[in-house]
Amino acid sequence: MQILVLQIFSVMFFVMMYVLAVGSISGMVSCSVTVITDRFPRIMRWHAVTIMCILGFCVAIIYLTPVSS
Repeated sequence: MQILVLQIFSVMFFVMMYVLAVGSISGMVSCSVTVITDRFPRIMRWHAVTIMCILGFCVAIIYLTPVSS
């Protein structure tokens, strides 16, 4: 019984960390896109979102490759 409770809490902790991470990154991207589109009104919002996602991917891929170790 104790093992089951520990596994449930570990899954709940993982889900909590995932939700916090997704919420944080969506807030940061939304804020950055708003700043870019306010400063440069000719840039469409979906262009700014695409650029931010590509830049985020390029930065994050470094941590997944042997270069980061």
